[in-house]
Amino acid sequence: MFFTNDRVPLIPGSDYIPPLTPSETSDAVIAERDRRIQAIAAGYTPTERETWPAQVEEAKAFKADPASPTPMLAPLAAARGLTVGQMADRVLGLSIAFAAATGQIMGAATTLVGMDPIPDNFTDDVWWT
Repeated sequence: MFFTNDRVPLIPGSDYIPPLTPSETSDAVIAERDRRIQAIAAGYTPTERETWPAQVEEAKAFKADPASPTPMLAPLAAARGLTVGQMADRVLGLSIAFAAATGQIMGAATTLVGMDPIPDNFTDDVWWT
């Protein structure tokens, strides 16, 4: 039996599709990992996400020394009606939450790729929580 590039049978009426090869399955797990991480960050534009490291660095510096400059956090705090300290807490809290969520997803993907065989239902939430 022959298949198209997207693994659809070329023989009409046949519903058999062979299992993915180990390499294809690993690639599919990595794609699922990336999809899940992107879903977490979906509420933020790529441009805003690019500022996250600078926001975290500035928040940490401010928490260590409130006299440190806050060229990014001060206007963000003012726009939200927060103090710089409150904004620093918000940034650090979100950073920890994002790290925990992505760490869980990345760990699950590593576990799945190491399985032999990788479960057919690897996209089910049970493997990712």
